[in-house]
Amino acid sequence: MSGPLDRLERALEGLVEGTAERWFPSGVHPVQLAHGLEALMQERAIDGARERLAPNRFVVRLDARTADRLEPVREAIERDLEEYLEDAAATRRLALHPPVRVWLEPDAALPGGRVSLDATFEEEPRGHGPLTEPTVGMPELAGTSGDVLAVLEVVEDGATPRRIAIGAEDTSIGRAEENDVTLADRAVSRRHATVQLEDGQFVVVDLDSANGTQLNGRLVRRAALDDGDRLHFGTTEVIFRQLHA
Repeated sequence: MSGPLDRLERALEGLVEGTAERWFPSGVHPVQLAHGLEALMQERAIDGARERLAPNRFVVRLDARTADRLEPVREAIERDLEEYLEDAAATRRLALHPPVRVWLEPDAALPGGRVSLDATFEEEPRGHGPLTEPTVGMPELAGTSGDVLAVLEVVEDGATPRRIAIGAEDTSIGRAEENDVTLADRAVSRRHATVQLEDGQFVVVDLDSANGTQLNGRLVRRAALDDGDRLHFGTTEVIFRQLHA
């Protein structure tokens, strides 16, 4: 990563008049921030059906004094860090949907010279509340290579629970292998149900399955989903987790 890193160093030297130490206390040099953000991007990347997805929203929290000192060049540093992360993602064959954003923000609780980094798949506008915690360790992305909007936690008897990220495209569920979510459950129909996004609301739709679809213990043909809802397809439980409001 010497190419992007060298470009970042040169850009930042130009921004801060050639003396980064004048702007950054020990331990908060922007090149160290870049290394930390890149490591966090790799750590929190998830495997999709077609590509490996990297988080696209990064927050760098600085102690109040450092943040105040950097305010005149904050936006330029944010853009340089974004360019660095885009190069790093391309080199490591990680996909970014949509493009990466970086924000530098003050945190009065941090002592001088300390920094806190966060990375998520959310698209929370600056100044409109905290970013939510990312979903980490999901092995699949069902149906789409776009934004991750929700997660299905599949709890099958005797198997390790699976977390499947879903986006705006319909997600098919059933016993047949061509489904986005395949369930090895003899009580599940080959094409059992779909989870789909309608006007910003996720809904589950039963596809005339033999044993029906249960939502929080009651049979449904079609029903809206809320965070934490428990679905049952045959004997398999699937917990719906909403990521975006």
